[in-house]
Amino acid sequence: MTKSQERPKEPVALAEKATEKPPLVAKKSALPKPPTQQAKSVKKAQALEEKRPEQSKPPGPLAMKSPEPEAPPRPQRSMDKEIEPLPESRTGDTAQSKRQASGAADAAKRAPQLFVRPEELLSQGWIQEAEKNREKEEKERQPPSGSDIVAMAPSPAPNLFSMPGEAGTPDDLPDIQQGNLTFLNTKAHRFAPFVRRVALRVFQHLIILQRKNLNINDVVAAREMSTIEAKLDDKGILKGLVIQTRSGSYAIDSALLKACENGAWDENPPPEAHAEDGLIHFVFRSNINAQYDDLGLRSVLTTLQVGLI
Repeated sequence: MTKSQERPKEPVALAEKATEKPPLVAKKSALPKPPTQQAKSVKKAQALEEKRPEQSKPPGPLAMKSPEPEAPPRPQRSMDKEIEPLPESRTGDTAQSKRQASGAADAAKRAPQLFVRPEELLSQGWIQEAEKNREKEEKERQPPSGSDIVAMAPSPAPNLFSMPGEAGTPDDLPDIQQGNLTFLNTKAHRFAPFVRRVALRVFQHLIILQRKNLNINDVVAAREMSTIEAKLDDKGILKGLVIQTRSGSYAIDSALLKACENGAWDENPPPEAHAEDGLIHFVFRSNINAQYDDLGLRSVLTTLQVGLI
């Protein structure tokens, strides 16, 4: 190494010294002092005062106000609507019983519609209610018996005083008008107006008594005709009754006897009608028959034949 190439050592050292920074010197600063015990107690007192609620003031006198009228409560709207039951599928006896139970309750509210199928009527309960009403009426209704059966019989047929055939040979009586009644003898035909008045009165009482007092057993028991003779004086007053033949039923004979007691009289009897003993002798012959058909008792037929002795 040559001398020219050698560097001087001193300038390098100077340079190094020049580049050296001055050493930092720490300055003392005033640090915050820790709080003392007295400061801590002051802060706690302030915090407690902030948390303490304010003292409420004493209540003052209240001002009286006039009571305001309360509004009436609003009616609550019912959100329930009447919904008709939907038809259920027919899946056995359970579904059918439910339909009948629901339909029977609503049947009284709805009117029946025309041209409705039978199954719809069953589901709505109409036929079921009709069956119940009919069963109730049948239980309450009692079959007629006794005098009710006779009273239910229709009225007697016309011309009941006529006999089945002509009685004897008709006489030529130009002074007597021909009528619908045929009597037992010629003397009855001769005094036809008088005999007809008495006979109609007796027959009316007989029908009333039979329908009031007889029952079906009395009608069936009558096998023969009942005949009674009635005696009237010249003034038309009843003097006596004689039973000539009996029918076999005491009730039938009693009815004819009472009918003669009530109806065998007249206010204006003809003088020529009396017999040799001075009395007017009537003969009343009655018969009663029960007529039946396939349904049972159809009618009760009563006949009365009248003669003048």
